[in-house]
Amino acid sequence: MAAEGGHRFEKIYADGAYSSNRNWIYLTRENGYGFVTGFKVNTRPVSNGCLARGLAAGLWCNTPYKVWTEATGYYFRWKSETGFSDFEEIFPETVTATSVRGMSWR
Repeated sequence: MAAEGGHRFEKIYADGAYSSNRNWIYLTRENGYGFVTGFKVNTRPVSNGCLARGLAAGLWCNTPYKVWTEATGYYFRWKSETGFSDFEEIFPETVTATSVRGMSWR
């Protein structure tokens, strides 16, 4: 993990697919990171065992999306994801070899 390599993060921005209670507890309670992620449309503003998740869900449910992205800084996720997409377009990860020998790294 990045923290083991001496890197320190203050806040982690993630896709809504990572908004599970397990991730909230691991990142916020156990490691002290700020965690910003979107929620499903039918999310209720309850903590489900993690106070940080409850506060974030409450903000999500009671704030228009554009205001929420500005208040949480979630738009940074889109900026970085665009950068990665551009990088992958320049340096694709596709294999065009027709044999195993052609796939080896030289």
